[in-house]
Amino acid sequence: MSSDNLQVISQSKKIESIVVYNILGKRLMTYNNVDSKTLTLKGIIKSYNALLLKIVFTDKTQLYKKALY
Repeated sequence: MSSDNLQVISQSKKIESIVVYNILGKRLMTYNNVDSKTLTLKGIIKSYNALLLKIVFTDKTQLYKKALY
């Protein structure tokens, strides 16, 4: 993560999609058809709040991660 952009990096699997939620569960942004191991989340305004990222990989496994951004 840099000061301007939030970046998601997968070490081994390709990412299919990412859904970004705020702490209350409201969907903020959806990134579909990623097909890469890295993605810079553009369109997310930095507000120093907790975010929940739902990451779906190309093998259909899912991972949830928290981020402060």
